[in-house]
Amino acid sequence: MGTESNGGLAQLAQELKKGDRQNRQPFFGHGLIFRFGDSTLRKKVPVWSVPLFQQVIPGVVVMLFACVGIAAAQTGSISGKVVDSQGNAVAGATVSGVVIPSATAVPGPNGAPGFVPYPASGLSGADGSFTIPNTPAASLTICASKPGAALLNPCLWSDSPTAVTLAAGASASGISVVMANGVTIAIRVNDAKGLTIAHPEVDDVLVGTTHGNSPFIPGAVIARDSGGKTIGLVVPPSASVNLLVRSTNFALTDNSGAALASSVPVTAPASAAPAGGGGPTPSVTVGIGGAKAVTQ
Repeated sequence: MGTESNGGLAQLAQELKKGDRQNRQPFFGHGLIFRFGDSTLRKKVPVWSVPLFQQVIPGVVVMLFACVGIAAAQTGSISGKVVDSQGNAVAGATVSGVVIPSATAVPGPNGAPGFVPYPASGLSGADGSFTIPNTPAASLTICASKPGAALLNPCLWSDSPTAVTLAAGASASGISVVMANGVTIAIRVNDAKGLTIAHPEVDDVLVGTTHGNSPFIPGAVIARDSGGKTIGLVVPPSASVNLLVRSTNFALTDNSGAALASSVPVTAPASAAPAGGGGPTPSVTVGIGGAKAVTQ
C-alpha cells in the first residue's frame, strides 16, 4: 500500500468537508459491525454489500430488523428493571427491544422490504425501571447499554440475553435485564507525527473485540491529548480477549515500530481500577506510523 504525505491527508479531509461522498460510501466498520481479515476493508464498500451484514445472527442483535407498517393500535410495550451483577439498580441505561428476525418477512407498504431497523427503546430511571413503548408483535431480545459505565450489554456479552415474545398489542412487565459488571481495558494510541490531530476528520482508528457469535464490539475514546488518544473497552473481569485494532487511513505499529499484528491477546484485570486513580493503565500501546495511500 505504501504511505502518503500529510498533503494527501489534507486532500482527503478537504474532500470530506466538501461533502464528496460519491466514492466514499459508508464503511462497514465505522458503525457497529466490522469485518476483519479481509483486504476489501481498505476499499470503499457499501454497507449493504458486506456479507456479514447479510447474515442473521440469532440471539445477538446490533442492527436488527423489524416489520414495516405496524399500526399504532397493534403495538404494545415492555417494562421492567435494569440491574447489575449484584442486583443494584442501573439508572440512565438505554434499553432497547430489538426484533429477532423470523424466516418469513412481513411485506412492507407499497412493496417495501419486510424488515427495517426498529428503534424501540427506553431510558432506565433512578430505580432502574424502564418502559419500551411501541413494541411490535414479535420475539424481541432486550439489550441495555450505558456509555461510560463498566457494565456489559447483555446482547453482546451474555450467551442467553433476556428475550420476550409479544402478541399484537400486548405488553409485558416485570422484565429483569442484567448488565453484568465489567472492567475497562485501556488502549493507548500514540500519534507522534500528529496526523490525527491535524486531520481529525480522517481519524478512523478503531479498537474492539468480539465474543461468541457477537459482531465487532467497539471501544470508546476516554481521553485525548496532544500525543494521541486513549480508548477504553469494557470486558468481563479476568477475560482473555483478542484486541482488534484497525484503520483504513493509517498504518499502525506496535511498541517496536513493527506493523501491528492482526490481533493482540490481552487478559483483563480481575477488578476495576480504584476510583480517583486517573483511569486504567493502558494494557496495549499502538502507534500511528504514517498515512496509507488513499484507495477509491
